[in-house]
Amino acid sequence: MKFEIKVTPNARKDIQYFRAYEQRIISQGIRTYLAQDAKVETGKRRVLESNNIAKW
Repeated sequence: MKFEIKVTPNARKDIQYFRAYEQRIISQGIRTYLAQDAKVETGKRRVLESNNIAKW
């Protein structure tokens, strides 16, 4: 299943903290790992325990 990724202004600001090279790595990782099967657990990606402050 393909997901639509919306980057908030605050997230953009957070990414701008990093150097351009690192920003490209982060952006590519978001497109690679979150655009497709974002809710599928893998060995390195797990669903976090429920959290009342930051629900997904």
